[in-house]
Amino acid sequence: MTEAEVFAYELLDQGVRIWRCFSYDKQVEFPGELEGRPVTELAAYVCSAHLESGWEERLRKTDRLRYGTREGQVYKGQPPLDLLGMEVCGSRVEAVSLPKKLEKIGKYAFYNCHKLERVSFSSGIQDLGAGLFTGCHHVRELDVEVVRDWPSCLRQVLTELTEELRVNYREPGGYARLLFPEFYEEGVENTPARILMTQVHGSGLHFRNCFLETQFQFPWYDERFFWARSQETAAFALELALSRLLYPLGLEEKSREAYEAYVKEHFLEAGTFFLEEGQKIRSPYFQERYHSGGGLDYFSWLLDNKAFGQVITPELLRELIGQAQKKQRPEIVSYLMDRRHQMFPQKGRSFAL
Repeated sequence: MTEAEVFAYELLDQGVRIWRCFSYDKQVEFPGELEGRPVTELAAYVCSAHLESGWEERLRKTDRLRYGTREGQVYKGQPPLDLLGMEVCGSRVEAVSLPKKLEKIGKYAFYNCHKLERVSFSSGIQDLGAGLFTGCHHVRELDVEVVRDWPSCLRQVLTELTEELRVNYREPGGYARLLFPEFYEEGVENTPARILMTQVHGSGLHFRNCFLETQFQFPWYDERFFWARSQETAAFALELALSRLLYPLGLEEKSREAYEAYVKEHFLEAGTFFLEEGQKIRSPYFQERYHSGGGLDYFSWLLDNKAFGQVITPELLRELIGQAQKKQRPEIVSYLMDRRHQMFPQKGRSFAL
């Protein structure tokens, strides 16, 4: 967080439970520890405007209420008002980052956080309260650090969030960018049978069911690409294919070929995507191999990939150059022009005497 922040919390036997965050910022970055103890719990409604009244008084009666900062300043009573700031809750919350050693989140922790867009967390959280993201319809990105050999909470989080999602999946030594389509359930009455049937719309549920117990299965996810091709937009399917090829953690050969075939069919659209959206999917895991920066690394990957060689023509490169000019990207225009001359050198004129 960029602004001064104060947390209201209580000390537990083995950790700390945070009840509220006070700040003028709109992003909540919960600390990893307070008073030398790990933050292990977030209270119910911790970021919701509906936190039940009287919680402060109840904690004061048991002498467990604390106010403090991540820098170590502790107040057993009410901290100075100029330091306390505003409650970061409800529609003020735009992003949340959870501590790595967190074990439990209380019920409805982010209830009706209408503007919440991004959540960062560790997969090792074992107790997620009911209705965690109820009313959160604008979450579009998750950043999850996967704890190996430990039950993962990712599946439960994905099921809570039914809208279209982009997930930065990180594990020791690896990274994947995963897209999950939207889905919703509709109750349909079968009058003759006197039963209520549930119909699922969208392919998102299929992609969210790629887990063996709690562990994410990349092959299952990749096998479901045909759902994205048939039920989602071409732009969504293309971004999914590019994301898996750029960050191929757990990608098997058969699935790689399927993704490459789709990109070949939409090669010009892939170039346009990198022009418009390339910065959004940038990751150090990709930049380790391509260091040109400024979006050139993605075009280097496109033009150097042998799988796409057959579809690259002078006319296609000319069209990409035109689009880069319209987007006012002179560095990409220059790069594409150089590559066109390298790949398709013009033959010099000859004269016969």
